[in-house]
Amino acid sequence: MQRYSDKGRVMPIRIGLVPEGPVSIRSGNFFQGEGEGIYVHALARAFAGVTVFAHVLRPGDPAFEDTLGYPMASPNLTVVELPLAGTDRYATLRKFGQLWRTLRTLWAYRDTVDLHYIFLPGYSGVLATLMCRLMRRPYALYLAADWPEAAEFLIPFEGGLARALLPLYRRAVGLLQDTAVRGARFVMVAGAWLHAKYAGSGAPVFETIPRINWAAYPDAGRTDTCGGATITLLFVGFLLERKGAEYFVDAISLLRRRGLNVRGVIVGSGDREPHLRRQIARLGLTSFIAMRGLIMKGEDIAREYRAADIMVFASLGGDGFPRVLYEAMSQGLPIISTDVCGISLKLGAEKEALFVRPGDARGIADAVERLGRDSGLRRTLIHNGRAFMRPLAANVDSGVQICELVERYAGLGVSSGSAIPDRAAKSGALHEEM
Repeated sequence: MQRYSDKGRVMPIRIGLVPEGPVSIRSGNFFQGEGEGIYVHALARAFAGVTVFAHVLRPGDPAFEDTLGYPMASPNLTVVELPLAGTDRYATLRKFGQLWRTLRTLWAYRDTVDLHYIFLPGYSGVLATLMCRLMRRPYALYLAADWPEAAEFLIPFEGGLARALLPLYRRAVGLLQDTAVRGARFVMVAGAWLHAKYAGSGAPVFETIPRINWAAYPDAGRTDTCGGATITLLFVGFLLERKGAEYFVDAISLLRRRGLNVRGVIVGSGDREPHLRRQIARLGLTSFIAMRGLIMKGEDIAREYRAADIMVFASLGGDGFPRVLYEAMSQGLPIISTDVCGISLKLGAEKEALFVRPGDARGIADAVERLGRDSGLRRTLIHNGRAFMRPLAANVDSGVQICELVERYAGLGVSSGSAIPDRAAKSGALHEEM
């Protein structure tokens, strides 16, 4: 059976993609993060045209370097720049004007798109869903995280004002997200928590795997770690307050005071980096924690996984199902994770991971000490993590998956001349809830 994207076959549909994050431009070329860029490239191979509606970062923007991982070079891929209020102290005051200009831009291009594929959380995304609902245009959703859960980290205010408005903001974004889901032709969700939340909502809901450069993470074949004199702990993620890197640092301090020979590696960048460096210096850990900074290529990050002994995911919440956990399991790392974002609905306690409370540095330290001493538990986590990953890595053609869902659910009258394979609904990578 011939499938979409095989032998140059494409679906004659124009997709309007509204991602949750920005893209960057350098020397006239657009870029995204590696996983996101590969995902969009797969869509561009599968559809007649893809228009990306996104904020565009330029040199000097704080997050510019974070989105230079993959060139957006497909010939049928177009980028339409959405207005950006900026990142200075007055950006929040300009937000309402930005939202109005964003809506005008989306409206101006409404007839160039057959189906909008919209990512949430994000204000541009919710404006696109409202426009589609008002115009009765079809759209599909990708929920990368649960907006109400992430509300305290995403609220566009600070200090006392943010605390005062948080309950209202959480209810508002929850209503916007629920409304967007109800009007979608189908919904992709990152994580079992979101799948459970919206199953039976009216739209078909599918759990999907994150946007990863899978070629960079083949099964490492590792069966155990912690075989050397030093235990290396790894943290991978953006250095934002909600990612919890401070608790990773505190856990290493506790472990060294207990007499354990541990060191840490932090891979990532973000606005908390200066704070973390000061914390590391204050605790006397400069010689024991290496800050690698931003690493763009999956192959380079994979080497960090393979050089480590234990992966620590310390997030306080606001994620979907974190891609770093998939990456770590593929490289044979035992995982310690905070129990947030429904991760424990997908990974079993003491089966694929050890779980700790968010914000609990002592709990992280205790779990590291336990793993360091219990080789049977380490091997169990590694074995089960690798087994968890095998079926996922075999079903990662996102272009094919989205084409199949568009044909089945979008109602655009497209005839492909072939049935949609049942594989899409039964694979480990995509689960249907009718």
